[in-house]
Amino acid sequence: MAILEIKHVEKRFKDVQALCDISLSFEKGIYGLIGANGAGKSTLFQILTTSMNPTNGEILYQNEPISKNAALYRSKIGYMPQNHKAYDHLSALQFLYYMASLKGIKKQAAKQEIQQLAQSVHLLDELPRKIGTYSGGMRQRLMFIQALLGNPEILLLDEPTAGLDPYERISMRNHIFRIAKDKTVIIATHVMQDIEFIANELILLKKGKILRQESGASLLEQLQGHVHEVIVDEQALETFQKQEKIARMVKTKEGIRVRYISKEKKEGYVNADLEDVYLHFMIE
Repeated sequence: MAILEIKHVEKRFKDVQALCDISLSFEKGIYGLIGANGAGKSTLFQILTTSMNPTNGEILYQNEPISKNAALYRSKIGYMPQNHKAYDHLSALQFLYYMASLKGIKKQAAKQEIQQLAQSVHLLDELPRKIGTYSGGMRQRLMFIQALLGNPEILLLDEPTAGLDPYERISMRNHIFRIAKDKTVIIATHVMQDIEFIANELILLKKGKILRQESGASLLEQLQGHVHEVIVDEQALETFQKQEKIARMVKTKEGIRVRYISKEKKEGYVNADLEDVYLHFMIE
């Protein structure tokens, strides 16, 4: 039985159709919700956190509509929002105690949990500081551990690595992987490296519609024979860019090495990666 289900969810804002007949099913594991800015990822998360009601459709937790017991459902989720500019006047410790109290965690239990979580993301020594003095990366780590307070069954992480340096990004991915063994984790992102090695399934969302819900391996297999690399000179580059979908370019001694995605399968291909998947399915 699925832990969380989305059934025929739609969301309209006046004349804008933000989500179009979304149906998804989640069990334990890590899911990558992939889409460009404006694809509908944050809107879907707001519906999943009950911050917003869908225009049509419903959300089920353990096969029951969440509307039947919204308080119970909310106690099972941890949410890391994409934007978090509030609470700058509080210290990080005050903020975490406040969030723990909202989740009904008693003070002594909250103290122990906060220390353990802060230690795990290298933030323990910085808890006395006001949030307004935090860097972007520190804010991300703080919001991540507040989502983990109370050991939620479902984790919704909206762009969790935004603002992190390469080391912090790797550390965050590793930590998500470690804590996801007994949870349902949904990561909204447009950065394929964030979920390439940890997601069980990828959900491709474009203009409010689901294009695919498959494993990364399945999506990569569909691109076999379509990804190629070639050396071109600078004079020919502009013409080549107009003819092919370019994945990336690197300047070398021989010329410019261009990685591109062809519409038809051809010999002499290279192995695809998830950035290629994104370009192939998401970019027209």
